[in-house]
Amino acid sequence: MEYKKALAQALKERGYRVVVDAEVEGESGIVHKIPILVVLGGKKYIGFEIAEGEDVESAVIKCFIKIVDVSEIPFYLLVEKKVFHEMLDNLCSPRIIVFDNLEDLLTKVEKIISRQLATLKPAE
Repeated sequence: MEYKKALAQALKERGYRVVVDAEVEGESGIVHKIPILVVLGGKKYIGFEIAEGEDVESAVIKCFIKIVDVSEIPFYLLVEKKVFHEMLDNLCSPRIIVFDNLEDLLTKVEKIISRQLATLKPAE
């Protein structure tokens, strides 16, 4: 399943501002491609990297590079449970979100968004 398109569409349908394949410059000057960037308001964002298909290891590396180089944006690695157990079972991080299906993925992503929205200061 192509989770990137499905997740982006589902988030948009729920009223979130989503940018697919956004480009963000890191502290190093490198421009990073963000598969899914949720705009929370002002200059507050959440980035999601999805480990799927045949490029799982690459997605893991890219996500952790972004965590370091683009420190102002919280990034999360989204991994389908079966892929996680096959390839990444030894990794442990609160930034790795393991999911069963699209519904489970959407529920977990919305919880992350809600937590980040709760940290926003109200506009004066």
